[in-house]
Amino acid sequence: MTKFTALESRRQEIQVELDGFKTQEERNFMGQFSTPIALAKDIITHAKN
Repeated sequence: MTKFTALESRRQEIQVELDGFKTQEERNFMGQFSTPIALAKDIITHAKN
């Protein structure tokens, strides 16, 4: 595992923890939600093609 991979993994863990402090409805109302990593990867793949 590279340092970048380890940091990204930890970032994702922290994001899940932070997202857990509010309900989905609260985050949507405030416009506060992160892009799911799978969706972000799909967007990057699509943009490259």
